[in-house]
Amino acid sequence: MHIRGFRVEGLAGLERIETRDLGRVVRVGGPPRARGALAAALDLGLAVFSPADARAAAERVGWAPTEVDEDEHGRPVQLTLGRPSAVAPLVETGEPSALRVGLDLALDPPQLDLLRRAALRQPELGAAVMANAPLVLHVGWMFTKDSSVASVALLSARLGDLSVSLVEPPDWFTKLTAGLAGRFGRRGALQVDPAAIAAAQRSPDAQAQARFRAFEEALAARPFHHEVAVVDHGDTLALALRPELTPLDVAGASVTDDVGLVAAVHLMDREVLLLDAPFTRASGRSRRTWLTRQVEGEGSVLEQLFLADVPGPVDVRVR
Repeated sequence: MHIRGFRVEGLAGLERIETRDLGRVVRVGGPPRARGALAAALDLGLAVFSPADARAAAERVGWAPTEVDEDEHGRPVQLTLGRPSAVAPLVETGEPSALRVGLDLALDPPQLDLLRRAALRQPELGAAVMANAPLVLHVGWMFTKDSSVASVALLSARLGDLSVSLVEPPDWFTKLTAGLAGRFGRRGALQVDPAAIAAAQRSPDAQAQARFRAFEEALAARPFHHEVAVVDHGDTLALALRPELTPLDVAGASVTDDVGLVAAVHLMDREVLLLDAPFTRASGRSRRTWLTRQVEGEGSVLEQLFLADVPGPVDVRVR
Protein backbone atom coordinates (compact mmCIF):
# COMPACT_ATOMS: atom_id res chain seq x y z
CA MET A 1 0.00 0.00 0.00
CA HIS A 2 1.09 3.55 -0.63
CA ILE A 3 -0.53 6.99 -0.70
CA ARG A 4 -1.25 8.34 -4.19
CA GLY A 5 -2.75 11.59 -2.96
CA PHE A 6 -4.38 13.27 0.02
CA ARG A 7 -6.54 16.20 1.07
CA VAL A 8 -6.48 17.80 4.52
CA GLU A 9 -8.87 20.40 5.95
CA GLY A 10 -9.23 21.78 9.45
CA LEU A 11 -5.62 22.22 10.57
CA ALA A 12 -5.22 25.28 12.79
CA GLY A 13 -3.73 28.21 10.90
CA LEU A 14 -3.31 26.30 7.63
CA GLU A 15 -5.29 26.37 4.41
CA ARG A 16 -6.61 23.25 2.73
CA ILE A 17 -3.79 20.97 1.57
CA GLU A 18 -4.29 18.83 -1.52
CA THR A 19 -1.88 16.79 -3.58
CA ARG A 20 -1.99 13.92 -6.05
CA ASP A 21 0.26 11.71 -8.19
CA LEU A 22 2.69 11.12 -5.34
CA GLY A 23 5.67 8.86 -5.91
CA ARG A 24 7.31 6.38 -3.58
CA VAL A 25 9.61 9.04 -2.08
CA VAL A 26 7.74 12.20 -1.09
CA ARG A 27 9.70 15.30 -0.09
CA VAL A 28 7.78 17.71 2.15
CA GLY A 29 8.80 21.36 2.52
CA GLY A 30 7.59 24.30 4.56
CA PRO A 31 7.96 25.72 8.07
CA PRO A 32 8.48 23.15 10.85
CA ARG A 33 5.09 23.77 12.44
CA ALA A 34 3.24 23.31 9.14
CA ARG A 35 5.18 20.15 8.31
CA GLY A 36 4.44 18.76 11.76
CA ALA A 37 0.74 19.54 11.39
CA LEU A 38 0.60 17.73 8.04
CA ALA A 39 2.41 14.71 9.50
CA ALA A 40 -0.10 14.61 12.36
CA ALA A 41 -3.04 14.83 9.94
CA LEU A 42 -1.78 11.91 7.85
CA ASP A 43 -1.12 9.96 11.05
CA LEU A 44 -4.66 10.59 12.28
CA GLY A 45 -6.23 9.87 8.90
CA LEU A 46 -4.54 6.49 8.64
CA ALA A 47 -5.46 5.70 12.25
CA VAL A 48 -9.08 4.91 11.32
CA PHE A 49 -8.41 1.23 10.63
CA SER A 50 -7.84 -0.05 14.17
CA PRO A 51 -8.15 1.05 17.83
CA ALA A 52 -4.42 0.44 18.30
CA ASP A 53 -3.60 2.80 15.41
CA ALA A 54 -5.98 5.45 16.76
CA ARG A 55 -4.50 5.26 20.25
CA ALA A 56 -0.92 5.44 18.94
CA ALA A 57 -1.66 8.40 16.65
CA ALA A 58 -3.44 10.30 19.44
CA GLU A 59 -0.48 9.66 21.73
CA ARG A 60 1.97 10.94 19.11
CA VAL A 61 0.08 14.24 18.77
CA GLY A 62 0.02 14.66 22.54
CA TRP A 63 -3.65 14.04 23.26
CA ALA A 64 -2.95 11.35 25.89
CA PRO A 65 -5.92 9.06 25.11
CA THR A 66 -7.27 7.15 28.10
CA GLU A 67 -10.01 5.11 26.39
CA VAL A 68 -10.71 3.99 22.82
CA ASP A 69 -14.11 2.60 21.85
CA GLU A 70 -14.63 0.55 18.70
CA ASP A 71 -17.55 -0.48 16.51
CA GLU A 72 -18.73 -3.94 15.47
CA HIS A 73 -16.22 -3.95 12.60
CA GLY A 74 -13.25 -3.37 14.90
CA ARG A 75 -12.70 0.24 13.86
CA PRO A 76 -12.25 3.06 16.40
CA VAL A 77 -15.23 5.36 16.91
CA GLN A 78 -14.47 7.44 20.02
CA LEU A 79 -11.48 8.41 22.13
CA THR A 80 -11.45 9.97 25.59
CA LEU A 81 -8.55 12.42 25.71
CA GLY A 82 -6.43 13.04 28.78
CA ARG A 83 -5.00 16.32 27.41
CA PRO A 84 -7.85 18.24 25.74
CA SER A 85 -5.74 21.41 25.68
CA ALA A 86 -3.46 19.80 23.07
CA VAL A 87 -6.26 19.70 20.46
CA ALA A 88 -6.57 23.45 19.76
CA PRO A 89 -2.96 23.98 18.60
CA LEU A 90 -3.52 21.36 15.89
CA VAL A 91 -7.21 21.48 14.94
CA GLU A 92 -9.03 24.63 13.87
CA THR A 93 -11.64 25.69 16.40
CA GLY A 94 -15.25 25.60 15.30
CA GLU A 95 -18.74 24.35 16.13
CA PRO A 96 -17.71 21.60 16.32
CA SER A 97 -13.97 21.46 15.79
CA ALA A 98 -13.22 18.98 13.03
CA LEU A 99 -10.32 17.58 11.04
CA ARG A 100 -11.00 15.98 7.64
CA VAL A 101 -8.48 13.84 5.79
CA GLY A 102 -8.99 12.39 2.31
CA LEU A 103 -6.74 9.54 1.22
CA ASP A 104 -6.16 7.95 -2.19
CA LEU A 105 -4.52 4.60 -1.46
CA ALA A 106 -2.84 2.37 -4.04
CA LEU A 107 -3.36 -1.25 -3.07
CA ASP A 108 -0.66 -3.92 -3.10
CA PRO A 109 -0.87 -7.42 -4.68
CA PRO A 110 -2.30 -9.28 -1.63
CA GLN A 111 -5.06 -6.69 -1.30
CA LEU A 112 -5.83 -6.86 -5.01
CA ASP A 113 -6.01 -10.67 -4.76
CA LEU A 114 -8.65 -10.29 -2.04
CA LEU A 115 -10.66 -8.05 -4.36
CA ARG A 116 -10.29 -10.44 -7.31
CA ARG A 117 -11.74 -13.26 -5.23
CA ALA A 118 -14.60 -11.02 -4.11
CA ALA A 119 -15.24 -9.98 -7.74
CA LEU A 120 -16.25 -13.56 -8.55
CA ARG A 121 -19.35 -12.95 -6.41
CA GLN A 122 -19.63 -9.18 -7.02
CA PRO A 123 -18.89 -8.49 -10.71
CA GLU A 124 -19.05 -4.72 -10.21
CA LEU A 125 -15.68 -5.01 -8.45
CA GLY A 126 -14.05 -6.45 -11.57
CA ALA A 127 -13.70 -3.18 -13.48
CA ALA A 128 -12.13 -1.41 -10.50
CA VAL A 129 -9.64 -4.24 -9.98
CA MET A 130 -8.75 -4.40 -13.67
CA ALA A 131 -8.13 -0.64 -13.68
CA ASN A 132 -5.99 -0.86 -10.52
CA ALA A 133 -8.26 1.84 -9.10
CA PRO A 134 -7.27 3.54 -5.85
CA LEU A 135 -9.21 3.14 -2.64
CA VAL A 136 -10.51 6.65 -1.89
CA LEU A 137 -11.39 7.30 1.76
CA HIS A 138 -12.58 10.33 3.66
CA VAL A 139 -11.87 10.31 7.39
CA GLY A 140 -13.31 12.71 9.94
CA TRP A 141 -12.24 13.59 13.47
CA MET A 142 -14.74 15.65 15.49
CA PHE A 143 -14.38 16.99 19.01
CA THR A 144 -16.70 17.93 21.84
CA LYS A 145 -16.79 21.58 22.86
CA ASP A 146 -14.26 21.01 25.65
CA SER A 147 -12.15 18.71 23.41
CA SER A 148 -12.24 15.94 25.99
CA VAL A 149 -13.77 13.44 23.58
CA ALA A 150 -12.91 12.82 19.93
CA SER A 151 -15.05 10.89 17.46
CA VAL A 152 -13.36 9.31 14.44
CA ALA A 153 -15.14 7.79 11.47
CA LEU A 154 -14.90 6.81 7.85
CA LEU A 155 -17.19 9.37 6.19
CA SER A 156 -17.13 7.89 2.69
CA ALA A 157 -15.34 5.23 0.70
CA ARG A 158 -15.10 4.19 -2.92
CA LEU A 159 -12.95 1.95 -5.05
CA GLY A 160 -12.47 3.79 -8.31
CA ASP A 161 -16.01 4.70 -9.38
CA LEU A 162 -17.62 2.08 -7.10
CA SER A 163 -19.14 3.65 -4.00
CA VAL A 164 -19.04 1.54 -0.82
CA SER A 165 -21.87 1.48 1.72
CA LEU A 166 -20.60 2.22 5.22
CA VAL A 167 -23.95 1.42 6.86
CA GLU A 168 -23.78 -2.21 5.77
CA PRO A 169 -20.27 -2.55 4.32
CA PRO A 170 -19.58 -5.58 2.14
CA ASP A 171 -17.45 -8.32 3.60
CA TRP A 172 -14.57 -7.59 1.23
CA PHE A 173 -14.39 -3.97 2.41
CA THR A 174 -14.31 -4.96 6.08
CA LYS A 175 -11.48 -7.41 5.40
CA LEU A 176 -9.64 -4.92 3.21
CA THR A 177 -9.69 -2.08 5.74
CA ALA A 178 -8.78 -4.41 8.61
CA GLY A 179 -5.71 -5.39 6.60
CA LEU A 180 -4.69 -1.73 6.26
CA ALA A 181 -4.13 -1.39 10.02
CA GLY A 182 -0.58 -0.96 11.19
CA ARG A 183 0.82 0.12 7.82
CA PHE A 184 1.88 3.68 8.71
CA GLY A 185 4.79 4.72 10.92
CA ARG A 186 6.17 8.06 11.99
CA ARG A 187 9.52 8.97 13.53
CA GLY A 188 10.52 12.25 15.12
CA ALA A 189 13.93 13.89 15.37
CA LEU A 190 16.55 11.89 17.31
CA GLN A 191 13.87 9.40 18.35
CA VAL A 192 15.30 6.05 19.49
CA ASP A 193 13.44 3.38 21.46
CA PRO A 194 15.83 1.03 23.33
CA ALA A 195 12.91 -1.13 24.50
CA ALA A 196 11.75 -1.75 20.92
CA ILE A 197 15.27 -2.67 19.82
CA ALA A 198 15.65 -5.01 22.80
CA ALA A 199 12.26 -6.59 22.13
CA ALA A 200 13.22 -7.36 18.54
CA GLN A 201 16.58 -8.78 19.62
CA ARG A 202 15.02 -11.08 22.24
CA SER A 203 11.85 -12.07 20.39
CA PRO A 204 11.36 -15.79 19.63
CA ASP A 205 9.39 -14.84 16.52
CA ALA A 206 11.30 -15.70 13.34
CA GLN A 207 10.14 -12.57 11.48
CA ALA A 208 11.17 -10.31 14.37
CA GLN A 209 14.57 -12.00 14.48
CA ALA A 210 14.97 -11.49 10.73
CA ARG A 211 14.13 -7.79 11.11
CA PHE A 212 16.69 -7.44 13.90
CA ARG A 213 19.40 -9.10 11.80
CA ALA A 214 18.58 -6.73 8.94
CA PHE A 215 18.82 -3.81 11.39
CA GLU A 216 22.23 -4.92 12.65
CA GLU A 217 23.59 -5.54 9.15
CA ALA A 218 22.36 -2.19 7.82
CA LEU A 219 23.72 -0.27 10.81
CA ALA A 220 27.15 -1.91 10.46
CA ALA A 221 27.40 -1.18 6.73
CA ARG A 222 27.87 2.03 4.75
CA PRO A 223 27.09 4.83 5.37
CA PHE A 224 26.66 4.22 9.13
CA HIS A 225 29.40 1.84 10.38
CA HIS A 226 27.98 1.38 13.89
CA GLU A 227 27.49 -1.66 16.09
CA VAL A 228 25.00 -1.25 18.90
CA ALA A 229 24.40 -3.24 22.09
CA VAL A 230 21.43 -3.25 24.44
CA VAL A 231 22.54 -2.66 28.03
CA ASP A 232 20.16 -3.79 30.78
CA HIS A 233 20.44 -1.65 33.91
CA GLY A 234 17.75 -3.61 35.74
CA ASP A 235 14.94 -1.09 35.77
CA THR A 236 15.91 0.59 32.49
CA LEU A 237 17.33 -0.33 29.09
CA ALA A 238 19.96 1.72 27.29
CA LEU A 239 21.94 1.51 24.07
CA ALA A 240 25.71 1.57 23.72
CA LEU A 241 28.18 1.42 20.86
CA ARG A 242 30.52 -1.52 20.56
CA PRO A 243 33.30 -2.30 21.21
CA GLU A 244 33.85 0.20 24.05
CA LEU A 245 30.16 0.24 25.05
CA THR A 246 30.03 4.01 24.74
CA PRO A 247 26.55 5.13 25.87
CA LEU A 248 24.51 6.25 22.88
CA ASP A 249 23.38 9.41 24.64
CA VAL A 250 26.99 10.67 24.79
CA ALA A 251 27.99 9.48 21.29
CA GLY A 252 26.51 12.55 19.61
CA ALA A 253 23.37 13.53 17.74
CA SER A 254 24.54 12.14 14.40
CA VAL A 255 25.11 8.63 15.81
CA THR A 256 21.83 8.70 17.72
CA ASP A 257 20.04 9.75 14.55
CA ASP A 258 21.65 6.92 12.60
CA VAL A 259 20.51 4.27 15.08
CA GLY A 260 16.98 5.66 15.22
CA LEU A 261 16.80 5.97 11.44
CA VAL A 262 17.84 2.37 10.75
CA ALA A 263 15.58 1.10 13.54
CA ALA A 264 12.62 2.98 12.07
CA VAL A 265 13.16 1.39 8.66
CA HIS A 266 13.88 -2.17 9.78
CA LEU A 267 12.18 -2.64 13.17
CA MET A 268 8.96 -0.62 13.05
CA ASP A 269 7.52 -3.08 10.50
CA ARG A 270 5.65 -0.36 8.61
CA GLU A 271 5.14 0.03 4.86
CA VAL A 272 4.70 3.81 4.78
CA LEU A 273 7.15 5.75 6.91
CA LEU A 274 7.12 9.47 7.63
CA LEU A 275 10.33 10.99 8.99
CA ASP A 276 9.62 14.35 10.60
CA ALA A 277 13.34 15.22 10.71
CA PRO A 278 15.15 12.35 9.07
CA PHE A 279 18.83 13.05 9.67
CA THR A 280 21.35 15.58 10.87
CA ARG A 281 22.41 17.99 8.15
CA ALA A 282 26.11 17.10 8.54
CA SER A 283 25.66 13.69 6.92
CA GLY A 284 22.43 14.20 5.02
CA ARG A 285 23.33 13.23 1.44
CA SER A 286 24.61 9.72 2.17
CA ARG A 287 21.62 9.05 4.43
CA ARG A 288 19.18 10.24 1.76
CA THR A 289 20.78 7.88 -0.75
CA TRP A 290 20.46 4.99 1.69
CA LEU A 291 16.85 5.85 2.46
CA THR A 292 15.92 6.03 -1.21
CA ARG A 293 17.29 2.53 -1.72
CA GLN A 294 14.99 1.26 1.04
CA VAL A 295 12.04 2.28 -1.14
CA GLU A 296 13.21 2.03 -4.73
CA GLY A 297 16.10 -0.46 -4.59
CA GLU A 298 16.13 -4.21 -5.08
CA GLY A 299 14.57 -5.99 -2.09
CA SER A 300 13.33 -2.65 -0.70
CA VAL A 301 11.84 -2.66 2.79
CA LEU A 302 9.36 0.22 2.44
CA GLU A 303 6.50 0.95 0.06
CA GLN A 304 6.69 4.73 0.55
CA LEU A 305 8.77 7.27 2.40
CA PHE A 306 7.92 10.85 3.41
CA LEU A 307 10.97 13.04 4.05
CA ALA A 308 10.71 16.43 5.74
CA ASP A 309 13.04 19.39 5.38
CA VAL A 310 15.41 18.05 2.71
CA PRO A 311 17.43 20.12 0.20
CA GLY A 312 16.24 20.48 -3.39
CA PRO A 313 12.80 20.33 -4.98
CA VAL A 314 9.82 19.23 -2.92
CA ASP A 315 6.69 17.25 -3.81
CA VAL A 316 4.44 18.80 -1.14
CA ARG A 317 4.85 22.28 0.30
CA VAL A 318 2.80 23.44 3.28
CA ARG A 319 2.54 26.95 4.68
